[in-house]
Amino acid sequence: MRHHDGLELIHAFGSACERLNTLAFRLNSPCVFPGVAFTTGADIRLYANGPKLEKWVEATSEAEPNLFCWWLELWADTESGDDAGKGIIVVEACTTGVDGEPVGQYGPHRFQNAAAAADGLAKAVEWLVAQPYRHTDIGMA
Repeated sequence: MRHHDGLELIHAFGSACERLNTLAFRLNSPCVFPGVAFTTGADIRLYANGPKLEKWVEATSEAEPNLFCWWLELWADTESGDDAGKGIIVVEACTTGVDGEPVGQYGPHRFQNAAAAADGLAKAVEWLVAQPYRHTDIGMA
């Protein structure tokens, strides 16, 4: 991957993070889900097969610390198939409910270059923002 490609991916991931921050900010309005807090986080983790960029939005309350979560991940697939070590970029998104139970999954999607991966990140965020979080998960039965 060229230097410019890396910058394009960093920019795209930053944009994705900002979109998810906006989601959390919008949901944090006290009139939307009273008693529920929406927090965000991001991390770069180093696993045995390489680094992974992660972004999440979590819904929590005093009664239930794991109500609902939106996850976004970006990493390089350096191990699978004929393309091992050839710069395959992976984008994956999911939503989870109480206790991490999977609710929805987007991907994993694999891309050959930074431009395609940046577009994949944008589509993953669109998918995340459009997910119908379950009111029962967030305490609004």
